[in-house]
Amino acid sequence: MKAKKKLADKRDILSKIPEPYLLIGLFLLALVLRMIYLAEIRDNPFFENLILDPLAYDTWAQQISKGDWIGSKIFYQSPLYPYFLAIIYRIFGHNLFAVRVIQFIIGSLNCILIYLIGKKAFNPRVGLLAALMAVFYKVFFFYEGEINKTFLSVFLIDLTLLTLIVAEEKALNRFWVLSGIFFGFTILVRGNYLLVLPFVLLWLFVVSWENQKKQAIKNFLYLLLGTAIIISPVTLRNYLVGDDFVLTTSQGGQNFFIGNNPFNLTGGYMSTDLGRGDPKFEEKDFRRKAEDIVGRKLKPSEVSNFWFGQAMKFIRSQPGAYLSLLGRKFLLFWNKVEVSDNQDVRHFARFSLLLRSPLLIFGIIAPLGLLGIGLALRRKGAVLLLNLFTLAYCGSVVSFFIFSRYRLPVVTPLLIFAAYAILWWIEKLKQGRFRPIIISLLPLSALTLFVNANLNSSDSSVYHDSWFHQNLGLTYFRNAEYQKAAEEFKKVIEIMENYNLAYSNSDISRKEQGYDEDSKAFQMDLRLDPAGTNARMNWLHADAYIELGLLSEQQEDYPQAITYYQKAIALSPENFVGHYNLGVVYRKLRYVNRAITEFKKASELNPDFIPAYMNLARCYKYQGDKDQAIRMYQKVLEIDPGFTLAKKELSLFFSD
Repeated sequence: MKAKKKLADKRDILSKIPEPYLLIGLFLLALVLRMIYLAEIRDNPFFENLILDPLAYDTWAQQISKGDWIGSKIFYQSPLYPYFLAIIYRIFGHNLFAVRVIQFIIGSLNCILIYLIGKKAFNPRVGLLAALMAVFYKVFFFYEGEINKTFLSVFLIDLTLLTLIVAEEKALNRFWVLSGIFFGFTILVRGNYLLVLPFVLLWLFVVSWENQKKQAIKNFLYLLLGTAIIISPVTLRNYLVGDDFVLTTSQGGQNFFIGNNPFNLTGGYMSTDLGRGDPKFEEKDFRRKAEDIVGRKLKPSEVSNFWFGQAMKFIRSQPGAYLSLLGRKFLLFWNKVEVSDNQDVRHFARFSLLLRSPLLIFGIIAPLGLLGIGLALRRKGAVLLLNLFTLAYCGSVVSFFIFSRYRLPVVTPLLIFAAYAILWWIEKLKQGRFRPIIISLLPLSALTLFVNANLNSSDSSVYHDSWFHQNLGLTYFRNAEYQKAAEEFKKVIEIMENYNLAYSNSDISRKEQGYDEDSKAFQMDLRLDPAGTNARMNWLHADAYIELGLLSEQQEDYPQAITYYQKAIALSPENFVGHYNLGVVYRKLRYVNRAITEFKKASELNPDFIPAYMNLARCYKYQGDKDQAIRMYQKVLEIDPGFTLAKKELSLFFSD
């Protein structure tokens, strides 16, 4: 009897801590860990030197913060995060350190949300254990430290789930409206959450099936009202600025095609032959190709619908290949690998002891979470909501393509179910019931093997490794840290021996340090082919400077971009790409005469290079020289009689 009393006293320790103190302790623990991580990554070269999506969001946010709050185009990417950044920039200036501090505060608050969801779904102990695991889940604070919308997506959906649970519990209309408002904000971070709505309706009907079917419909309407309060201003804004009905963003069809086409064999993101994978260019490239095929100017919604249609053609014509791809994406969604796109948590570990430490990862929590789902499968209420959300969200991501950051929102329910499974074991141990524990280890073993299977191909790993070192080397180079740049390019060469551009980058890094001799690879090539090596290496070195110029151009550092393009041209005057890119920068800066000179040179070096003639036509049009502009458009149509954009712009002259 005394032993049982002592056990009860121990189990009551948690109940003796006032919940506000418990929540404050959770928050502070999470925040301290994240501030340590912030101190670790402060000197990370990517901290200030953003690339790809982070750079696109940062550039957009700066435009907004300078007063362009409405914008002039239909939203292509989800708008909430750039506006979130813009508000911070208005208060603190363009301060990426302040942004990360605020994101870590929100990430720490998310641990409290996980506690509250776990408490309501099961009990306070489950909530506390799930929240503690969230504190030490390294992928959470990795994304909270990125200039990216992922952390906001997780926080808002957790807020939505908690509010839905409270709304069902309290049966108050205002909570249903509030949950809809939070859900609307979540959709403005990531559009695929729209696919979760039908499953919320299903949950409402299941929990109200016995005696409140009409109330379930009423609650769902209140939920939709709250969602519409947030979404409808964005839809109206899109219509007013673009004369087109676009609910939130116009990239749905493009993303669906990227994830569902005959050339996507991995299930992840892939750059198609349509153009560049950089978000700065993606919208233009997809629109240009669609308009070229259709033969007319398309509205953003029509471009999206076109690419939806192209993906559906693949699905209908090759159902076997599609099902195989779908299966691959499903396996990749549940796999231990954190599929990277902008930055890779695995590579960032070189800058952080915390990321290198044995903290929680997906390969640990996913098997436990899936086991917990099975153990609690018969429960309804909040548990059913978490189950349906996990199913719906998985389906919404698998329908497109897989990135680590896309699947992060399912980690919250997985943590809660993992905590439930662990405490279920503890309870069985205390009861002396070992048989259920032993039986549960069988599915856990199978799930562990399933989640931790080796799916990533060596080719994919080589690509991501070389991509990271190449971008890090370019960043060091732009920061005039030439020795570090050379070391990174050397690592690229070690990974991909035939990657000539890496040799070129390494050579120009050495030259910037004052070394006269080129790389050993160049010297060996020179002995084998004295006549051709110098010209070939100059061309490759020029390509390296062009790559640096493109990086500077993306970051809107136009003076630096001009310097790099001029260096490329000095090394290889016959490189038409260098002249063309220099012309593009001059045109952006309204140096029209200089732009014309460079575009002319590019067209002389490559007489079939249509972009040079198109830009010449637009420069002449800007100067009012209609005859020259018409000649350039006619030149384009001589090269490609079916070039739709040239036909359209030329027809405008004749219609005038």
